[in-house]
Amino acid sequence: VYSKNKNGDSTGASKSVHSSTYTTPTCAGTTIPTLSAPVVSSITTTGAAISIPSKPSNFDTYGQTFGVYVFTNSSTQSTSSSSLKTTCGVGSYSSRSWGGSCTVSGLTANTTYYARTYITDNQGRASWSAAKSFRTSAIPALPTFSAPTVNSTTTTTATLALPSKPSN
Repeated sequence: VYSKNKNGDSTGASKSVHSSTYTTPTCAGTTIPTLSAPVVSSITTTGAAISIPSKPSNFDTYGQTFGVYVFTNSSTQSTSSSSLKTTCGVGSYSSRSWGGSCTVSGLTANTTYYARTYITDNQGRASWSAAKSFRTSAIPALPTFSAPTVNSTTTTTATLALPSKPSN
């Protein structure tokens, strides 16, 4: 066994040392799971419901964080991107309610968005799902009213019949 002092000089004598093998623990599995793209439903002018995928198998021992991110750009894969519009369900992997849904709001009407699931493990690895595009509903057009009907007039008044209430 040799050692070096603070000046870098070697000291000590050679001794026989028994060798042993140590294997560094690894994550369960060779890669971080890839989650499926989220399912988007109940789309309105300003929001949508987004499904949370099923919990990946064999990931409980090293799962770290999870979330659904909504972007305005389909190729974005960054939790700090300028195209990030909103998130839902972001938090600790172990406290996540898997298989449910979350709701996003504050979106702009008649705009295309891209939802992605994101997962990290305790080794610092991350995985993004494919992007699921959805378009918020357009703001409905104002209804067209018919002109009122004049029923009778006098020199100072008119009696009008208002049109029927438009549908929707």
